[in-house]
Amino acid sequence: MKRLLILFCFVLIAVWPLLVHDVFLQRIGALVLLAAISASAWNLIGGYAGQVSVGHAVYFGAGAYSALVVYTELGWPPIAGAPALDCNLARSSGGSSASAWRTSQAS
Repeated sequence: MKRLLILFCFVLIAVWPLLVHDVFLQRIGALVLLAAISASAWNLIGGYAGQVSVGHAVYFGAGAYSALVVYTELGWPPIAGAPALDCNLARSSGGSSASAWRTSQAS
């Protein structure tokens, strides 16, 4: 019975865009799926492995911010924020690695 329920959920996820024609509901479905994937990853890393790390949230937030700025300020599609994200991450990682290098050399 449990396997049948899991199979039903996978089939529902696969045919969701075909069943729902409203763009808003399709986006809500995609966001719910993204949240479920994130929750599963957090459960795996934080629960079973016992590691607590939120460093990846910085990169997720930087990507979302770059896409939003490109969309609102320039009117481009959000995927066009990828080059801006690359520049921002290169700049921020360069600064943080330089400070980490200095502190590691001091001791």
